[in-house]
Amino acid sequence: GDKDGTNSRTFSIEVTPIYPYYYYAEGLTGAVLKAKLHDIISTGAIQLTDDQENTAMKAIHTDPDNTNNVLLLYTDDSRPKSAYNASTGGWNKEHCWPESRGLLGTGPDQIDAHNLYAADSDVNNLRGALYFDESDPAADGFQDPATNTAPLTSMDSNSFEPPGNYKGNVARAIFYMATRYDGTEPDTAALYFTDTPASNNAPAMGILRTLLLWNVQDPPDDWERTRNDLIYSNFQFNRNPFVDRPEWAESIWGTDSDSDGINDTYEIIAGTATNNSNSRFEATLSSTQVICSLMTSGSVWRLYEGTLAGQNIAWRQIAETNRLQAGTLLFNVAPTSPAAFYHLRAYRP
Repeated sequence: GDKDGTNSRTFSIEVTPIYPYYYYAEGLTGAVLKAKLHDIISTGAIQLTDDQENTAMKAIHTDPDNTNNVLLLYTDDSRPKSAYNASTGGWNKEHCWPESRGLLGTGPDQIDAHNLYAADSDVNNLRGALYFDESDPAADGFQDPATNTAPLTSMDSNSFEPPGNYKGNVARAIFYMATRYDGTEPDTAALYFTDTPASNNAPAMGILRTLLLWNVQDPPDDWERTRNDLIYSNFQFNRNPFVDRPEWAESIWGTDSDSDGINDTYEIIAGTATNNSNSRFEATLSSTQVICSLMTSGSVWRLYEGTLAGQNIAWRQIAETNRLQAGTLLFNVAPTSPAAFYHLRAYRP
């Protein structure tokens, strides 16, 4: 024994705490948040080999109703995994951020699984390097559908519009790319957003205001979250933060043009803008109620009543919902004059 303690020893043990994946990003906003997310999702990420990429493409797009198949981006259908790169009826990898827009071919950006979706080969070729945006019927080259193979898509000469249930997916893939690649790694460029379409090879994508809108209108579902988990745990070992925390897109790129504390994206969703006579939201009005339909879920909605004050409308908030989990809102109102106006805005805390 060592009753007098003469044989005792002291050991120094260094303990390294394990923090949650986004621990150091919490509470940040703007460029500081974007820079920290870049550091987080770059650390430990690997560049896949061609064989690893092929395996990943089949695994991360698995159809949950038929595990021998994958779900395709633009056609929104299910195809056999064995049809990968097949010459007839085949599917291949779609780069949401197109290769010709700044992906240099030999770096990790070209083969990043978060940017790749399974897509019908012909529709992938049709989209080419077009920006993502809502198609303009008055624009040159307008087609709706873009092709009969993908009846829920449309396009014009500058842009391509995917099906509604994939709009958020492509937006979050684009946000990831603009965050992950800043040109500091070999064989990569600094990717950025622009709202001015161009046919050159600049490392730019858009349309940002539309992508922000799609991110909110089509939030992540279980399939997209599973895809993110698989890329992280089985293949590339990093995550897409905008799938985990979609609100961070607004924290980085969102704007509040009228400085009212509500980002432009949420005002677009609400369909109204103060003193804008061309602004509309889908609603019916009786003498005692405002009933609004086709509203986006997950937001707090505020109803304002306005009365004429000279040449403008004076607004006051009269009602606020909890977070909406259905698509219809009903507000009880008591108009203070025959010339009363109602204005609806969305706010996501």
